[in-house]
Amino acid sequence: MAEELYIIGDGDNIRERMEALILNHRLGKASAFSKGVAVAIDSLREEAKKEMDANIIFAGGDDILFLTPSLRYNRSKLERIILLFEEITGATISFGVGSTIESAYINLRRAKALGSGQIVEENARQ
Repeated sequence: MAEELYIIGDGDNIRERMEALILNHRLGKASAFSKGVAVAIDSLREEAKKEMDANIIFAGGDDILFLTPSLRYNRSKLERIILLFEEITGATISFGVGSTIESAYINLRRAKALGSGQIVEENARQ
């Protein structure tokens, strides 16, 4: 196993939800949803630091990318982070995990293809 793992997350269908709210003139709800996503990403940043000793590379919008020692990673920690995001926003977030940024990104795309709230880890077969 690699010494460090890249973990990249992206909120599921966030743009579509925002578009629906905006195009239906529900601007107050769009503003509240946007603020909730920002709060959730900040919360995920802090949880990743605390639970996985993560080095946050970026966290903004509905995206987060961090590097964590492989010994501090386990799937259940990431599943708790997904639940935290959903509790705050009412939306899901998916994650890709890999020993390189490229493999983490490809695994994120695989997770998104599987549906909402998914995790795809390096060398994992779904």
